[in-house]
Amino acid sequence: MISAILYKSPLFAKWIASAVYLLAQTELFATTISDFPVISWAGLYGSLLWLLWMIVVGVYLIKNRVDQIAI
Repeated sequence: MISAILYKSPLFAKWIASAVYLLAQTELFATTISDFPVISWAGLYGSLLWLLWMIVVGVYLIKNRVDQIAI
């Protein structure tokens, strides 16, 4: 139900979660792909952006009660 609400919401861009996740995984990719570039700041900022995004989702769901949104 939450996924359907977020999918229909114009507030959330669909690509943001993927981009943040991929940036944060560069160190993991570098362990298996020797020439993969490591973005050293991506882990910290990716995690912080993910946390911020989850807070925004929570606030959005609280403000727009689930029972008021037609799925």
